[in-house]
Amino acid sequence: MPKGPHDHLDRLFAALADATRRDVLMRLAAGEAAAVSDLARGHAMALPSFTQHLRVLEEAGLIQSDRSKHRRKLELNAEGLQPLVSWLAGYCIRVGGPLSAQSQAPGASEASTVREGTTSQLGRARTLILEVAPVMAVFERGLAAPPTLQEEPADGLSPQALAAGYLGLLLERLPDLRPQLTAGLASYHQLLILAAAVDQGAPVDDLKPAALALSRMLYAWRSQPALRRVIDMVPRAA
Repeated sequence: MPKGPHDHLDRLFAALADATRRDVLMRLAAGEAAAVSDLARGHAMALPSFTQHLRVLEEAGLIQSDRSKHRRKLELNAEGLQPLVSWLAGYCIRVGGPLSAQSQAPGASEASTVREGTTSQLGRARTLILEVAPVMAVFERGLAAPPTLQEEPADGLSPQALAAGYLGLLLERLPDLRPQLTAGLASYHQLLILAAAVDQGAPVDDLKPAALALSRMLYAWRSQPALRRVIDMVPRAA
């Protein structure tokens, strides 16, 4: 029997349910590809048991092998996280629309935020993820392989492709922006991993700091006119 989208989501959530596998994903999201031996350090288990965790992540499409070097390395598969964004979007629709009206209410004090329970923190994380997902998709494309605007007529590109192409030109002129965007994508991927895990009942304590880090990065990007123009070119999520 062919497997449907729900089977894929089941594999994703099952992969995220284990703390060891989440730790691997968080480490890969934060940096470059890593060797199996490097990832295994710090985990009190035999290497065969650890590699079984890696196999679960690979089968879920969350990590992939990088064989461009002499020894096998593993890296995060950012595309494998995309179904989680779609699922979160569907969840917000089912519960009555985006949660941003409550999570961004003016005058909310830091003290009241600290006292929020896990449910409220998860609601804020969902809202932030859905708001930044279109921008992050453009950043990923702009960092990897942006459309060449000189070779393609601008009126033949989607708004997302046009924004990615403009970002590619921007990175050629301002290469120092690349580390900023790479760090932002890392924070975004980490928050997405944590939010999906918390949603399934995992005891994750650092959801709020991850959301705060991404929010601060987004604010910093908007304070830079060039990056703000890219962000403003991206259609907002419905």
